[in-house]
Amino acid sequence: MRAVTKKESPTKFLFNAMTSEEYERAKRLHQFLKNITKGSHGYLRIEWEELIDMSSGFLKTTPYDAYRILMKMKEYGWIKEI
Repeated sequence: MRAVTKKESPTKFLFNAMTSEEYERAKRLHQFLKNITKGSHGYLRIEWEELIDMSSGFLKTTPYDAYRILMKMKEYGWIKEI
């Protein structure tokens, strides 16, 4: 029997993992984004700068922290396409 490995390494989550605070914020933001996109079947058409501003306001963080959380959500598969 042989073990089959994936080409993509799972270690990317080790170095770019969310902290517990970021994870709680990301869960809240993900739920919020799901609620506002129910009518459009999960699609949200918004400018990138406006999404970061909206996210930073919703999460009560700086725009840079909101950007980092959004990018980690994309990396984890919570957001499919930005």
